[in-house]
Amino acid sequence: MANPYIDGSKHSTLLSSKKITVKKENIKIVINDGVASLHITYFIESDKAGKLPLLFLAKDLKNDAKVKLNGSIIEKQYYSFDSSFYRENGIQTVLNDSEYNLLIRFDKETEFSENMKDVFLFEAKLKKGTNIIEVDYQAELGFNTYGYTQDYDFEYLLYPSKFWKEFGTITIDVTVPKDFDLTNVSHELTRRNQNKYHFQINKNFEDFKFKMVPKISSLSKFLIAIGPFKFALIIAVLLYSLFIYLTIKIKKKQLSKLKIILWKLMYSIVLTFALYYAYYAFYDLVRATIGENGLCNFYDLFLLTLPFFALGFLILLFFTDALIVKKMNKNAL
Repeated sequence: MANPYIDGSKHSTLLSSKKITVKKENIKIVINDGVASLHITYFIESDKAGKLPLLFLAKDLKNDAKVKLNGSIIEKQYYSFDSSFYRENGIQTVLNDSEYNLLIRFDKETEFSENMKDVFLFEAKLKKGTNIIEVDYQAELGFNTYGYTQDYDFEYLLYPSKFWKEFGTITIDVTVPKDFDLTNVSHELTRRNQNKYHFQINKNFEDFKFKMVPKISSLSKFLIAIGPFKFALIIAVLLYSLFIYLTIKIKKKQLSKLKIILWKLMYSIVLTFALYYAYYAFYDLVRATIGENGLCNFYDLFLLTLPFFALGFLILLFFTDALIVKKMNKNAL
């Protein structure tokens, strides 16, 4: 069985082993084809000029992050696990399953611990006053592989911000494709303009999350509410009603018993085939009404019930035929 869900990128706001004053953070997120392009701007206040180690989680990004400090590009820095850089800046390296994690312990209960290769680390040479750090990268959204629609999940870790010396306003602007909506949003929406969503977060350290789901028609919603089994049963009931009507017509022609038996056997096969065809065709029908964002993939074992329905339909048709004969004989008296 395939994995029903594929995880997206794991990424976070800036953090440091030292206290930093972030006056505000602006995040612009534009989503296309399951990929989020992020442009993040930090306004960091410094009492004096100096160096400050900064890092953020950047696991499974679509591309390498690009960082600028006051307009100048900063390269990602690499240090060996035993480098004195970590000790000097209050960062520990911990062996975990043959690989090293960077560990920052904020207090007795809270820590940041991630694989070294999943962390973007750099040393910022801050000037006195306001410093602007810009971060650009593309992140994969998580998505489902089963279900009626192709849905996406986004998560941006904000919890490191509670360890900043000062916490300013975090402004988030999200632009999604016009045929999608946002649901299950972690923070209160400030305003919306069609496919553009605006959030303002003040001292709320909850991670920013949302689900992006395609807009679907009323017909699609109606079909999904019915489901494949009920849809197939409706088709079977209609065909069963047709069987009663045709059987009455056939009885009036006084056909031989062999032909009547063959008729019931043949119709039970047709009824069984129609039930299963309607059940599985239902998914194609729903996918067609949803459009390109239709998924309609399910791990389905319904086909295993075929022998039971085939036998059940056969018994039902013979029983129904017997009732029809009994009623016709009664009416003939």
